[in-house]
Formats: sequence, structure tokens, C-alpha cells
Amino acid sequence: MSSQSNLIHQGGNPSSARRNLDLAAEDEIIRIPACDLSEASERFKRTLIGRVLHRGGRSVEAMIALLPRARIWNVEGRARGVNLGNGWFRFDFDKEEDLVMVLNKRPCHFNHWIFALERWEPSTSENFPNTIPFWIKITGVPVHFWNDYTFNSIAKALDKKVDIDAKNARIQDADQPLKMEAEVEFPNGDFGKVYMTYAGLNRHCYGCKRISHDIYSCLDLAQEEREKKIKEFRELNASASQAHTYQALAGPGGGRLQGQCTK
Repeated sequence: MSSQSNLIHQGGNPSSARRNLDLAAEDEIIRIPACDLSEASERFKRTLIGRVLHRGGRSVEAMIALLPRARIWNVEGRARGVNLGNGWFRFDFDKEEDLVMVLNKRPCHFNHWIFALERWEPSTSENFPNTIPFWIKITGVPVHFWNDYTFNSIAKALDKKVDIDAKNARIQDADQPLKMEAEVEFPNGDFGKVYMTYAGLNRHCYGCKRISHDIYSCLDLAQEEREKKIKEFRELNASASQAHTYQALAGPGGGRLQGQCTK
């Protein structure tokens, strides 16, 4: 019988038993001593930390073996990967330019699933790294409002960090749902909708819009709602596949047919 069960079955004052349980739980906490961060900063100055968001794919070991190869990161022999456990991994680079090159390839995928990747920093958060850079195409804005002020306002409202030209946005929390559309108000009082398309987004959940799983394994939806979304998802994929077939049949001179089929 566990110590917790013993405390419960001994009877006596319930509040006293609860205090004993709290003390027992507190005794189990292992306190980590402080370390020299300057030494760590030097050691990991050319290190990237990655976190797998989708746990149902291939192993982290397989990913570490494949990523450095040509036509992926192209740093084979100049970077070494280490499996840190629990979905985390790190890559140590010989050259700063290789590290920067890999960062510029983001968003990174493995088996069509996105994973988070950031330069090492002394973080103790269980969610680090937790940002995914995307190019986000925003549609639905009238052309006379196409300016940096408009797109910066939209990005700010969506809790995005915008770089340079208001198009390169960084999701602040990769564990939260993607925002696919938003309502906007124009200066004259009219309302409308804008829509976001994330470049480089492959597999994600059609239901809850998270990038950690697909609609078939979504736990946020009740079974009936999930089945409804699965049906919609399959119909959408069938329509897209049919449109793609028509485009291929149209050939190089079939621009008009392409336009008709993709509406």
C-alpha cells in the first residue's frame, strides 16, 4: 500500500492528513542547483533546440538522422543531432552560417508534420521552443487598404509578431489553434472578413486548427462533431483533387479551364 493510501486509511484529523500529503508531495520535488549561464552560453552558441509537436509520426532518432542530409538541411558532417527525450532534440553546428541557413528554412517539416525550432536560450519552459515562423497571405482586404498600417493592425490583433513588411509573422504559441479568419471594421463603419493562408502549412487539424494532430485524432471535438468535420474534410480533399486533375489535363495552354475548375 502506498504512503498516500496509508495516510488516508489511518483515520484521524482529515486536515492533518492533508498537510501530511502536501509535505510528502513537497519532499518529492528535486531542486536543481544554479549553473554558470555564461559557460552554457559559450557551449551552446551554435545550437538549435527543436521540439516535435506531433508525437504520432516517425521517431526523433530517424528525424535526427535525416535532417542534415542534402536536399533537406544540407549540413551533413557539419552538424550533430542529439535526442534530448520527450520530443526535444538539439543540433550543434560547426559554422554560424549553417545555423542561420537552417533557421531561414523554417517552417521545418518531417513526414509533413511541422516541428518548432529555435536558437538555444536558457529557457526552463516545458513548451520551449514554441514559435513557428510563417509567411501569411491575408485576403479580403480592399486594395486601397493594402498598406503596412493595415497589415500591422491585423497582425497585432491576431497576436502575431510582424517583421519588416507586415507579411512575415511569427506565431507566439505553436500549441494554440491557428487563426484562419477574422472580422474587421473599416473606417466608414462597414464590417468584413479577412482570411489567412499559412505558407508551408501541411498537416494540421481541420477541426480545432492545431498543428499537433489531425482531425482523425482530435480530442477537442465530441464524436458527433468530429465525424461531421471528417466528412467535410474528405469532401474538401476530393474537390481539391478533382480540381488538380482538371488543371493537369488543361496543360500549359489551359489557363481558362484552370480558372473555371478552381473556383
